[in-house]
Parts: sequence; structure tokens; C-alpha cells
Amino acid sequence: MAFPPSLGRIAEFEAIRNVTLHGSVIDLGGGKDSGYRNIFRGAYTMTSANLDGHETTDIHCDLEEPLPIADSVYDGVVMINTLEHIYHCHELVTEAFRISKQGADVVIVVPFLFPVHPSPRDYWRFTEDTLFNMLSETGYTEVRVTPIATGVFVNRFILLERLMPQPVRVVMFYMFAPLARLADALFERLSKILGKQYTASMYPGAYIAVAKKV
Repeated sequence: MAFPPSLGRIAEFEAIRNVTLHGSVIDLGGGKDSGYRNIFRGAYTMTSANLDGHETTDIHCDLEEPLPIADSVYDGVVMINTLEHIYHCHELVTEAFRISKQGADVVIVVPFLFPVHPSPRDYWRFTEDTLFNMLSETGYTEVRVTPIATGVFVNRFILLERLMPQPVRVVMFYMFAPLARLADALFERLSKILGKQYTASMYPGAYIAVAKKV
């Protein structure tokens, strides 16, 4: 993980570490140097597919177009911070379904309360309902969508830390990140006492969705 650590990235990696993969997995939108490649549970190998056709990518392809991959090839598909950059995102999810075998898992991570970050474009933000419906309508089952990096204070901290130079970010992370988490926990309890509708999960920094092709 990059230094200084990011509260949002830590939450994302914690969620990914709880997912088990097996066999041959394709990473749509990632590269050989992606920090999450080796932190999933299970025994698997990972192939990357992206526009970058140099040393960082195994398969050079445009994810806005039909993938140059045969049907039912992979035991798993991951799309980590990819879908928000794909204008035809439903088509990519359909392609992921096509190239995966029966029993394959798909893992998707997308930002929600996060700045615009073109790569090369930034098109979408997805809610839990959108992800659930998109995967279900494609044919996936056992769809689970979980908010990560949740809370008003946590996400304010994440947005602010991105604006700071590295030395300041180091100080912010070690001094104020724990306080942001504590503030959300206390605010959630206070909201119940005051009769307000607030839970940290109502303010997700990102979502992770996991589903299966059966």
C-alpha cells in the first residue's frame, strides 16, 4: 500500500481481503502492479486486461468494446475501481458474465463519495440498489453489496486528506483518522438518542459487490 496510507484505501483493502477467489481470474481495468492483486483469499492466478498494453497489462483491449476473449474462460472476474470509468458499464458487466465459467465469482469495487478522477474519463457513481439490480439482471446470483469507508466524518477526512501534501497527510492519518472513526461512532449513538435517522452506512465512501454465475 502507498505511503502515507489512505483511510479509504485501507477500508477497500480490508473488504477485498474477505473475498475468496480460485483458479484463473481476470482483472478488468487493472494492471500487474495493482496493490490488491495478491490480497484476496484463496489460490488463484490473475490476468489483467486494460488499455495499457505495455509492461503493466497482460491483455491490451478497450473495455468499452466487446472483449477479445472467448466464452467461459475464467473462474473469476474482478473490476476494482473500474466501472465508474466505463461509459457502457452495463455492457462490460455483461461481457464479464460471458467470459466467466459456471460457478465463477465477480468482484466489483466502485467509489461513491469520492472526487471526480478521470482515467481517462469518470462517468458514474453507483448506489447499492444500482449494483444489485445490474448484477441480478445480467444473470448473477447470490449478489451481496456492502458499503465500505462509511460515515460523514470518515468521508470528510478522506476528501480533505487528498488535498494535502504528503507530510501533512502523514500527520493527519496518524492523529486524526482514528478521531474521524470515533466521531462517526459517537454521532451514530447520539442520533439514536435524538431520534435522527443516521447510520454510518448511509454515507459510503465506496461499495464492494460480490456475486456468482451459476
